[in-house]
Amino acid sequence: MAAKLIVTLPLPVLQQGHVVFAPGLPDTDRALNGLRMGAVIKVALWFDEPFWWTPQRQELGFLSTSGQPFPVLWTTYPVIAPLLLAWLAGPAAAALSNLDDDELVERALRTVDKVFKVRSGARLRHRALHNWQRDPLAGGAYSYVAVGGEGSQRALAQPVANTIFFAGEATDWTGHHATVHGALATGYRAAREALGEEVRH
Repeated sequence: MAAKLIVTLPLPVLQQGHVVFAPGLPDTDRALNGLRMGAVIKVALWFDEPFWWTPQRQELGFLSTSGQPFPVLWTTYPVIAPLLLAWLAGPAAAALSNLDDDELVERALRTVDKVFKVRSGARLRHRALHNWQRDPLAGGAYSYVAVGGEGSQRALAQPVANTIFFAGEATDWTGHHATVHGALATGYRAAREALGEEVRH
């Protein structure tokens, strides 16, 4: 039996009761109620060549594609590679999260076709999808504070009886929540707490 526990589970896993603490943790439950998980769908498209780079577009890194199924496209700039990332977030991503992978890829390709005026489907070589809402071990992509939930991140980060320590981007209140930075930083913070080092809350 371990003397201490560091919990790094995603927010929805904790909120939906997939893990039960006995006795209960009412302060932790209140903190969880003040946080939400955001939806993101990301489609990585690998083509035969990076046709979006032209003499007129040599430093293309990010495109806002207003009105398209995927409103954001990223390139690999400054590295030149035949990879585009199509990105969709928020309520629009939640609304499409139950579509199958083929339909999501089709909508991403439709965006590429419209923006670059090409027929990209025939040039597609590989694809990969990240639809975190459909992953039962994630439940979403990033956390945010709900209306009225101010202070919930800090509250969730509070150790319980010097035994249970919470980490993960949802426990970061320094501005790096919803990021890998926040996940890493809170992991270090929880480890220091578990080792008995002084940490400012």
